[in-house]
Amino acid sequence: ILIVVTGHIGYSRMQRCRYASLFGKLLFPTILKDKSILFFSIISSSAATPIYSLVMETCPTDLSAKDIEHGHIHKNCYNSLITWEAGENRNLVTADEIAIAEIDGLWTNIDTGTLDSNDNLLTISGWTTDPTHYIKILTTPTARHNGKWKNDAYRLSKTETWGGVNLIKINNSNIKIEGLQLYAKSVNNAQSYTFIGGSSIRGIEIKDTIIKGDKTAQLGRALMLNYNHTNSEWTFINDIIYNMSNAAIYDDSNSPTYGSQSTINIYNNTIYNSGIGIRRRKAAITINNTAVFGNTTDFSGTMT
Repeated sequence: ILIVVTGHIGYSRMQRCRYASLFGKLLFPTILKDKSILFFSIISSSAATPIYSLVMETCPTDLSAKDIEHGHIHKNCYNSLITWEAGENRNLVTADEIAIAEIDGLWTNIDTGTLDSNDNLLTISGWTTDPTHYIKILTTPTARHNGKWKNDAYRLSKTETWGGVNLIKINNSNIKIEGLQLYAKSVNNAQSYTFIGGSSIRGIEIKDTIIKGDKTAQLGRALMLNYNHTNSEWTFINDIIYNMSNAAIYDDSNSPTYGSQSTINIYNNTIYNSGIGIRRRKAAITINNTAVFGNTTDFSGTMT
């Protein structure tokens, strides 16, 4: 059964949102070129509803122009991924939703903030997800790099002169990150980790992302898999990782001593100019079509 409802773009955002909510969560709004809004629903579908929020250096007062530009309605706008995570954190399974942070526009300044008591800048934690109700963070073309580091594209970055830095701490499964630029640096004999996650964190996908370190930083690692992290699953696709002072991918897991073996998939990546390219201890690491070169040691440990 297909339900189609149209409305003119002249309606206020509140009217449009009310109009959409009248038909329930199975209603998906699309803005057409003639400035009408098409709402359609396939009743038999069980797909989760994508809920978009903008992340921009300067948020517009009225989001309608961005709704038209992107072809979907945005729930909110935030000036940082850190405030987006806090503002949108919820049970996606119960809501039957997919949470999408759409990073847009040029960025004159970096996205940064104050570290928490555990040295984390952005912590993704407390959500309820599953493989069909997931979190997605991505850049639009205007906010995305062009294959090399770009100073007016989006950059999540932190330099710490006192302690360590964990740029992104992930405590939830089912997260997709696409098209970001990431940089972490500690200069005080402490860790400089881009990603760190807990045990049983699965379905983490990092795609089309540039992860840059600093060879003068302490313990620079793009991914840190701790010795007691078990049953984790990380996938890196088409990323560029370089200048990590210690290691680009660092597996220190000790499974099965502490539980089920973790998995790291590395597909179509470029990893260079780091201390160690890929270091394996006990995780199952699969590498395909990946260039690992120009590191002090390209590979440490056995992998396929």
